[in-house]
Amino acid sequence: MPIFGNSQKFPDDSAESFIEENLSAYCALWLSRQSEALGETRVTILENILKEWFAIHVVDVPKNLDAYIAEIARDAVAEFIVRHQEEFLPINGASGVVE
Repeated sequence: MPIFGNSQKFPDDSAESFIEENLSAYCALWLSRQSEALGETRVTILENILKEWFAIHVVDVPKNLDAYIAEIARDAVAEFIVRHQEEFLPINGASGVVE
């Protein structure tokens, strides 16, 4: 999927690499937790989060999207977690705490 960035940085265009390299450890763990519970890939969940973010922030989308996609993805996931915290599994307990 091209929105996940630079083909030189991600030659295989790996959205999983994008997640690991650009999201916080907490956000990556949160995506993993939801992925396991929902039976969806982390990439699919991230794509849905980005679709929601772009719909809400349509006037905020920069013209040079490629230059800002990592920042947008970080902001989008963080906002989504806060906005939908009651709908998804929290990251807590002995196996899920990120310090």
